[in-house]
Amino acid sequence: MGRQVPIILHNYNDKIAYPGQRTECDLVESVARLIRDGNLEAATSSEVLFEFMKLPKTFPTSGGILFGADYRIVRAPVMLGYRLTAPAESFRRTLESISNPRYLEIRRQVGAFQGQKQVPLNQLFDALFLWTAEASGCNYFLTVERKLFEYPFRSHSLKCVRPSTLLAEFGTDHKN
Repeated sequence: MGRQVPIILHNYNDKIAYPGQRTECDLVESVARLIRDGNLEAATSSEVLFEFMKLPKTFPTSGGILFGADYRIVRAPVMLGYRLTAPAESFRRTLESISNPRYLEIRRQVGAFQGQKQVPLNQLFDALFLWTAEASGCNYFLTVERKLFEYPFRSHSLKCVRPSTLLAEFGTDHKN
């Protein structure tokens, strides 16, 4: 089974400027309850954990990402060949060099082919995260990022959802 993640004791979501996004962040704890109760299995990747390390108060050593719920680590569908401690440019070069047709399609869907000289690294990571979830057989990609819903992401097997949507699909109320 996955690793145990410590419980977050403080609500750092109060600093989020957009009320709707703050509400979605607050609902992650209810999703974690579904996982702890055995109604849902959570998965993440090393790359997602690395992304969380850069955010304040989110990595397990400073609070945790799933309020004590277990999760399993899934691998990216391609060998990435970089160290998580590498500089951002190393990540960029690696992600831009992936030639898998599905990854390239997801990159287009999330705006990581915009004709810019340098595609924003976060969009390359978004494409990798979605591709990894899809290739790992996940049914849902849970996110609180508003911008992901502005993308025309399409998948036959993976549904990109906010916490409120996932809770509604499981018939759970939205109370923490």
